[in-house]
Amino acid sequence: MTNENDNCGIYVIEHRDTGRTYVGASSNIKKRHYHHLRELYKGTHHNEELQEAYNQSATGNSCLEFRTIELCDIDELGERETAHIVELNPVFNKYEGGGGYFVVSDSWREKQRKRLVGKQIRKVGTFKTPFGDFPSSCAASRAVDNLLSQPAVWNVCTNPEIEITRQAYCKSRYLQVNFDESVIGKRWSDLGFGLIKTVEQN
Repeated sequence: MTNENDNCGIYVIEHRDTGRTYVGASSNIKKRHYHHLRELYKGTHHNEELQEAYNQSATGNSCLEFRTIELCDIDELGERETAHIVELNPVFNKYEGGGGYFVVSDSWREKQRKRLVGKQIRKVGTFKTPFGDFPSSCAASRAVDNLLSQPAVWNVCTNPEIEITRQAYCKSRYLQVNFDESVIGKRWSDLGFGLIKTVEQN
């Protein structure tokens, strides 16, 4: 297919010493390449088997070969990643269907907004975020130009101990803009989110 974006698609990482591979998908392959190398160098890569293979190689970053195997539109990433995993059967991938690349649509955001309609009618407390404290989740969302939607702010502030999964990372424009994938596995409270509840008066 013809794709104007030459940096969005499916890539493979091959461990030169063993020939074992990892297949991934990214809307920014060059940036993802850098993050993989940085995490492996720091010993914090989310894929334990790939990290172990990297640690056992004496050649550092040179032990890995990165290749782009297909360019595609962002809304095709999940489907194409899965297809290549099925075809190549990469040893380092943990899941047959890949990690799942979720593309947030306007209809999905509207559905999430409607799901929580009414929860901001009453004052529940102060929403604590890394970018300030706010009297409502709406105000917090506006403060970051809706990188975090109002429902998302509500959820992460009222449930700050929830672990950040890869799916949550892929859904969140705020996380993708401000953090790399090393944030996966942390809790929202680790990033500074929380809620100071209003004390109800009798």
